[in-house]
Amino acid sequence: RREAIEAAFKYFMLSAVATLLLLFAIALLLFSVGSVSFEAVAAVFHSGQVSSIVLVVSGLTICALLIKGGVMPFHGWLPDAYSAGIPSTSLLLAGAISKTGGVYALIRFSRDVFGLSPRISAILLFVGVISVVAGALTALVQNDFRRMLAWSSVSQVGYVVLGVGSATP
Repeated sequence: RREAIEAAFKYFMLSAVATLLLLFAIALLLFSVGSVSFEAVAAVFHSGQVSSIVLVVSGLTICALLIKGGVMPFHGWLPDAYSAGIPSTSLLLAGAISKTGGVYALIRFSRDVFGLSPRISAILLFVGVISVVAGALTALVQNDFRRMLAWSSVSQVGYVVLGVGSATP
């Protein structure tokens, strides 16, 4: 169907953008820090001598992981991919790709590398609130059940991002 092809194209393009952002961030990180291990990067962040390149790397990484997680306003692929795809593909996107590839990686990177600084926490709280509210309100007005579930997923991922941004156990 035309809707499925459009949804697949949106997912492919946004996933490619997120992957390129991550690869560019990793290359910049290797160039500026000399390592890509969490410990080495965290040591740079906590040393107090954070360069502008490391800030760019953190911004690129957060944006890429929010795209992969389907968090609003980086969610452009999610509603169409969930509703137009076949159910088994939608299940794979919901469980493996958006939650594991995006949200879990965001949790690990935020906790183990950034140390959840007040600035990063504020950004994650803001994005989480937007995702929760806008996703829930948009889910309420949907006529298609699978599309309603997709928007609900955007909202629920926002709750997880709020939890990460709160920086509490």
